Amino acid sequence: MSADRGARLAALSPAKRALFESMRSVSEDGPFLALRRRGSRPPLFLLHAADGSASAYLTLARHLSDDQPAYGVSFDGSATGAVDLRSLSRRHLTRILGARPVGPYMLAGWSSGGLLALEVARLLRDQGREVSLIALLDTPPPPLEPERSPDAVALLTAFALQRAAARGGPPPDLTGLPGTDPEQRVTTVRQALLAVGHQVGTHDAFERETAVFLALARASALHRPAPVDRPLDVLRASSFPGTAAPWRAYGSGLREHLVPGDHMSLLRAPHAATVGAVLDRRCEAASSAPATAPPSKRSDR
Repeated sequence: MSADRGARLAALSPAKRALFESMRSVSEDGPFLALRRRGSRPPLFLLHAADGSASAYLTLARHLSDDQPAYGVSFDGSATGAVDLRSLSRRHLTRILGARPVGPYMLAGWSSGGLLALEVARLLRDQGREVSLIALLDTPPPPLEPERSPDAVALLTAFALQRAAARGGPPPDLTGLPGTDPEQRVTTVRQALLAVGHQVGTHDAFERETAVFLALARASALHRPAPVDRPLDVLRASSFPGTAAPWRAYGSGLREHLVPGDHMSLLRAPHAATVGAVLDRRCEAASSAPATAPPSKRSDR
């Protein structure tokens, strides 16, 4: 490392310096983001949320055991049309089986990534494959009543706030967004992020990023998960009231783990250390658990 680069690194806050060091050991490994390559346990596959990127797990992965391989699964296509979570899960399943033809499989996902983890687990079980861990990281339970497609303004607001929180910056002012011409809303969000100091890239790149989020967020809101014959580990942010009990209908058992932080902060320092420790303990337990009997064959829903 050059002296100049070392000086710039030393000037960073401890949290940002640790994240930079973790990113130096991360690389694209075929269709996956290799968060941790080495270890004797079965790999943990962490599925992307509505932003389509597995980079949200960079800090979390630093707090897994040295014996725990971990790979991020990112969105692999464009968002020019509607996205269906079941079809997307089948694509992710193909990628995972290409990298690991024989189980057991450990799956996790933050936010709507938990829906993908659950659906991939169901597909694996329908093929008679062993799934030893399904971990939902603050994934909201499905609503009791079917929802219509979410409002575009609400989704764009969620996108901007999630993007700002993921980068540790201040939230943008979006008070004028509801009255904005629909054709100008993405531009308005980009300018609001720029106004509070966020780096957003070119307009075209930002439009693509927004399109992916909108497509995946709509798909997640409309998705209705099917139950899986495996227990669920639900890690729930303690900052908000509620319970993981609604998830009981979607697995053969439920383990609820309260972790510090809110929905946006639990994957960042300092809370990622606790979340990582809880997830690592579940990975260790899943790695030593006996295999379960394959389920009876069911048709794909």
